[in-house]
Amino acid sequence: DVEKTKNDFLEIHLRLLRAVCRSAYGNPCGRRGGEAHRPADLALMRKMDGLHLEHPFMGARILRDQLAMQGLHAGRQHIRTLMLRMGMEALAPHPAMRKIRPSAQA
Repeated sequence: DVEKTKNDFLEIHLRLLRAVCRSAYGNPCGRRGGEAHRPADLALMRKMDGLHLEHPFMGARILRDQLAMQGLHAGRQHIRTLMLRMGMEALAPHPAMRKIRPSAQA
């Protein structure tokens, strides 16, 4: 009897979660924009991943230029969006890291 109650609770909870996600955003959970990745974006993301593994310092601008040399043309903002979706970030000093630390000043 306890197992049946627990299963019912879980089923209702899952239904509510699905309803909230779909109603709040108007698309399936976990996808901003609502559509699955387009095949062109998947190819672009594969190339971006390879370039990022070889050259982790490349940001969206350099990646855009490198992809254009390989025949894949996309805007910087689209490259940046895909980088964010993939969790990629250029390994370069951020502006705050370039400042001299107060303790280092003489």
